[in-house]
Amino acid sequence: MKRIATAASLCLVMLLGACAPYTAYRTQNTLCETGKADCSKANLQRHAGTSISPGDYFLGFVEFNDQGDLWQRQGMEAVLNHLNTEAAAKDLLIVVFVHGWHHSAKEGDPNINTFRSVLADLARAEAASGRPAREVAGVYVGWRGDSLALGPVNNVTFWDRKNTAEKVGHGQVTELLSRIELIKRTQDSKARDAAFEIKRKRSAGSAQSTDENRCGKLVAAGQEVTSQTKLVVIGHSFGGLVVQSSIGQILEDRAIRTKGGDYGCQLDVEGFGNLVVLINPAFEAQRYSGLHDIASHRTWFPPQQLPVEVILTSKADDATGVLFPLGRRFNTVFERDGWDKKNLTTVGHYQPYITHELYKAAPGQPESQPLMKAWSAGGQPSSRLTIAGLTLERTQLGDRNPYMNVSVSGDLIKDHNDIGEPQIIEFLKQMILLSTLPENDRHFIQTLPAGEL
Repeated sequence: MKRIATAASLCLVMLLGACAPYTAYRTQNTLCETGKADCSKANLQRHAGTSISPGDYFLGFVEFNDQGDLWQRQGMEAVLNHLNTEAAAKDLLIVVFVHGWHHSAKEGDPNINTFRSVLADLARAEAASGRPAREVAGVYVGWRGDSLALGPVNNVTFWDRKNTAEKVGHGQVTELLSRIELIKRTQDSKARDAAFEIKRKRSAGSAQSTDENRCGKLVAAGQEVTSQTKLVVIGHSFGGLVVQSSIGQILEDRAIRTKGGDYGCQLDVEGFGNLVVLINPAFEAQRYSGLHDIASHRTWFPPQQLPVEVILTSKADDATGVLFPLGRRFNTVFERDGWDKKNLTTVGHYQPYITHELYKAAPGQPESQPLMKAWSAGGQPSSRLTIAGLTLERTQLGDRNPYMNVSVSGDLIKDHNDIGEPQIIEFLKQMILLSTLPENDRHFIQTLPAGEL
């Protein structure tokens, strides 16, 4: 009996020792200049580009525990205060990234390194855009993507981490994302007030009501006046589940109301921020049914409609394609309709919801098309766009649909955690730039003659 107790105690000690750290990694709330100091614990970082590697950007970290609560509210407030201060003085391109399974906010995590590369690429693209460059600001959302630290053995944590991701998504992440979006909306409000004031002065003495003026302006312009401060939210793996859980209801509400709804104008769909991107998201298609149904029942989207949500799922992702439905069969066995295919299959593998296919372009195809023009051209099913050497092909559901559920060739994203393929990164960069176009460029889409699209 004594030996059994000793063995049990030893096993318990070994198991506890195998647990992934349950702690915050970013505990210093002062701005740290990378390259000049050790920033491994700083949750506010400034990266200055060089002549060899240009691309200035800001990177903030906000971390959550397994219950979805902030590890430290002061850290989030420090990041938000910095963004608010910067947005008051200049235009920002804000990109939020929520990591997934097997990752964290620990210095050296591959997802952090990839995110840094994306931010630097965006900063370089802004500098080369030929217009006043927006400052690129990233926010990395960290949570415990592994509960065990046992190498390959930690694959058994898939369902444990899925449950945790749901808790995190229903926790204080919604507050974080909503407050970041409020920064953008505050700048939009200032730009709108300035535009309406200019119009009021020009049309002094008009007999039309203010509401008629506003609605007329919205219809003529095709959308509301907004600022050049833009927001993109990206979630990978269970990070996609975190994002969809936290803002899914907001997306559905805005899919119905659309821009201009306050003035009786049915215009383009407004998403959360400017774009939501989910890569190999690990959640069932059932969670996406509301958005899919709303979009499929709408028969028309205006020419200037840009993507609102882009889901990228690899055909070679066995975690979401094989492991996920297998596990769902076990944990839904007692549910009425539990084995309905929508409830077993992830959104990116559920064929009735696929709107696009993404694969390498055939030899001889152009490396890229002018994306702004190509996106609005025709909007016919099965039409193809070439982006970063890749072909994006629409299905019947993809007719200018702002909710893009893209099935990706396995040679572009090789498995569940492979998100660093240069062509995929470039594709994402182009989609971000498309969805954050300045207003003048978006209006340009509508004014081009059909032959020039």
